[in-house]
Amino acid sequence: MKNILLLALLLLAGCAPGVMYKSDPPGAVISGDAHGGGSFAYNTPMRMIYPGLKDGFRGGVCPEIISPTARWPDGTTLPPQNLRICHRESEWTFVKPAPIYQAPVSQQNQSKTVGMDEAKKKCIDLGFKSGTNEFGKCVLQLTK
Repeated sequence: MKNILLLALLLLAGCAPGVMYKSDPPGAVISGDAHGGGSFAYNTPMRMIYPGLKDGFRGGVCPEIISPTARWPDGTTLPPQNLRICHRESEWTFVKPAPIYQAPVSQQNQSKTVGMDEAKKKCIDLGFKSGTNEFGKCVLQLTK
């Protein structure tokens, strides 16, 4: 009896429109709210059926759904997106965005800025007389 029930469920699921979700690179987990309530999280690839779309393909209309969220093990996440489903069996691949490259900052290029009072004291220690143009240039240079 269980086998007959399982076969009937598989046949019914095969008739409902569905989307095969994949990820590039593989390994993403998709998650979101299930159509019947509750939430889910599955590893890709995973086929999700949308029984409510059965009537949506009439008259050449491509129904729109909201995709689940995809998350890779390193934490990179793609939020839900609006998808148009134009075939009873569709496929959608979540493509992980490339990381933004940030060049390392060399210590040679890092300039230490000092406060105004500290710069004035240092310029006086270097022999500049307070109130002169040279003193002002020295303070300005040290606070850059």
